[in-house]
Amino acid sequence: DRVETEASTRHEADHDSLTGLFSRQAVERQLIKLINSRRDKENTLVLLLLDLDHFKAINDTYGHDAGDYVLVEVATRFGSCVRTSDIVARLGGDEGRIVLGDCASPEYVRHIARDIVVAISEPIQLSSTVVVQLGVSIGIATKDGLKQTLEELYKAADQAMYEVKRQGRNGFAMILAD
Repeated sequence: DRVETEASTRHEADHDSLTGLFSRQAVERQLIKLINSRRDKENTLVLLLLDLDHFKAINDTYGHDAGDYVLVEVATRFGSCVRTSDIVARLGGDEGRIVLGDCASPEYVRHIARDIVVAISEPIQLSSTVVVQLGVSIGIATKDGLKQTLEELYKAADQAMYEVKRQGRNGFAMILAD
């Protein structure tokens, strides 16, 4: 019983209660572990910051229950676009983070980002008469070097995401972290 209770407590601490995705703290721990384990490896680690476009309007118009339903559906769609070995997290509200490990090429990352944009753009049926659509702005940071830091990756991904927002939203941009 004690082992089951500890496992349940750990799961609750590491996962978002609404979507089941990793929490902010859990993904940061995982990302730090991945960065440290790659200090002398060549495979690229990729960070995607995701912000749902126009989610607030859905939440404000149809209520928090509808917003929660949309977030759960979006979480499922994120998961369907990545490998089971990748990390998908909800940071809170309408923000997410995906960590892709062992990425062989920038084209693979672009493929994943395109898949996410398309998946999120698909209509979501809230009721028999209400269908909503939203988009996603994705900032991508990737770095192959040996001096990867979490701060560099966050800063580069954040800059890329705001560039997407400046250009009209519902897309992605990639920056190599310095």
